[in-house]
Amino acid sequence: MEWHQRIHVYVVIIVQQQGQWIKYFLNQVSRYYIQSHDEYFSIIIVDFGSTDINIRDELDRSPLKKFKIIQLGKKYPKFIKTIGLNTAIEAIDDPNSIILIFDLHFNFPMDILDNARKRCFKGKTAYTPIILRLNCYATPSHPNGFREIFGYGILAMYKYDFKRTGGYDSVNYREQWGGEDVQMVNSIFTHNLDVERVCHPTLYHHYHRSLPWKLV
Repeated sequence: MEWHQRIHVYVVIIVQQQGQWIKYFLNQVSRYYIQSHDEYFSIIIVDFGSTDINIRDELDRSPLKKFKIIQLGKKYPKFIKTIGLNTAIEAIDDPNSIILIFDLHFNFPMDILDNARKRCFKGKTAYTPIILRLNCYATPSHPNGFREIFGYGILAMYKYDFKRTGGYDSVNYREQWGGEDVQMVNSIFTHNLDVERVCHPTLYHHYHRSLPWKLV
């Protein structure tokens, strides 16, 4: 099987009231774009009514030109991750594109998109890297933490295969926090797809305070 560098990748982010982290994410992706000249990716941001940042203004000031903002705050005042993920997935029409479910609290390595392109094959495989969760005060330049073996939050798969699996379970994982990633991987296996699991040496999850919707 051969991989193709021109396969379009949609990077999906779900946000609510995390203005500084959104800026960090956009800076990371902007750096990637400037250095790689990769024209075959887009950003999709699903926002649950953030008031601490104007996401459109931040994107307009960035070098990024291919992006979409989906506002769900009026319909869903409360943050519901699975609803946000499924909404983003449904907004993508091309079955031959790859969707990368990402998270604000990660750095954006220069090889992350090509890793998805290399390891995702339509009708065959999805990709969910093993990441390093940084301890408090650790940084990518001075990493200290642990490998999260049983976390599948970062997931790449073809749109065609997301549609086959039915997306994320927004019925059983609507209010509770966590578990939707495990359910998604189980669904992938149920639909006779393989999952590529590889330690990504420079993909780091930053330590951060508890998020507001986790405290409810």
